[in-house]
This record gives sequence, C-alpha cells and structure tokens, in this order.
Amino acid sequence: MSVYRFEDKLPRVHPSAFIAPGAYVVGEVEVGEGASIWFAAVVRGDLERVVIGPGSNVQDGAVLHADPGFPCLLGAGVTVGHRAVVPPGMEIPEGALALGVPARVKGPAEPPGNAPRYRALAERYRKGLLAMDLPRRYRLTLRGQDALNPFSELHLHLKRTRKEALEALRRASQGFPLALEEALPLVEEGFLAPE
Repeated sequence: MSVYRFEDKLPRVHPSAFIAPGAYVVGEVEVGEGASIWFAAVVRGDLERVVIGPGSNVQDGAVLHADPGFPCLLGAGVTVGHRAVVPPGMEIPEGALALGVPARVKGPAEPPGNAPRYRALAERYRKGLLAMDLPRRYRLTLRGQDALNPFSELHLHLKRTRKEALEALRRASQGFPLALEEALPLVEEGFLAPE
C-alpha cells in the first residue's frame, strides 16, 4: 500500500478500507468505510481534495485527481471502472458506475450488489494476498562446473549422495530459475552464484 502525505495535505483512510499493493493515494484524499482502491489505481489529492465514499471501489488502473477549486467526489457505493480517468471537478452520485476516459456516469452500478461484492473481495485479499519470493537465475561457479563434469570426483560423490543437487545444478546451467530454498545450500557450498 502506497499512501503518501503531500506537503500539509494528509490522506484519511478508514481502517476498513482496502488499498491494494501498487495503488497510490497521495495528499488530501478521504477513503470511506469499506471502500477499495485496486491495483495500479492512482488517487491524487495533491492540489485539491478527493473523496471516495463508503463502499465505493476504484478498480485497477483508474486515475482520480483534482485541481484547485475542483474536487473529485465519489458518493457511497460508486464503482469506477478499470482504467477510467475521473477528471477534476467531477462528482459521481451514490451507487453509480463511471467508465471511460474521461469518465462518464453510465447509470447505476450493476448488479445492485456490486459494492458489497467488492467489500467481500477486499476482505479476501486482505487475508489471502501474500507476497512470494520468485525463483531467480543463478550461474555456475567453477566448483559448480566441476560438479557437472561426469569424470570429476565431486560429480561422482554428488551422484552417490545428493542426486537432487546435481539435478538443480543441471537446471541452473541450462538457464532455468531456481527457488531460493533449492539454491541457497548450493550457493553456500560454492556451486552457484546469483546472476
């Protein structure tokens, strides 16, 4: 979650609101109870206030911003569609759906249960979204190259005692990524080095 103060302008985010990783909230932004701001959305209240009403959801990639004298106001239960741009001075009424660039109110959000559905989804994300360590690539050291030489003593020893280590070294030599837990012992033993 990226929530930033801008000069003397502070965001106010309700504790039950959900802000996805990679979303940005900057400046004088008020995020209401149960509201959600999804991945890659940007909400800029650096020059004027932005209000996201209770239960509203700002979907992936949407942009909301305001200019001096022209706040951006979303009522309760509003849905701002994916990649929509809500310009300064726009007010979206309660329960409405806004889509497009620039955003236009298309009528009531369908179905009427849209806001509760996003509140439930935000709760699932709050509990179930976990960062992962992605596999990365490693290069063989001279010792690792020796371990793959079928005529070396090291190779014969590993073949008898640690076949899984030889297999991991083969995969690394072919450019395949390895999980940290698989690579770490081989790095510590001097067979591999991170790329």
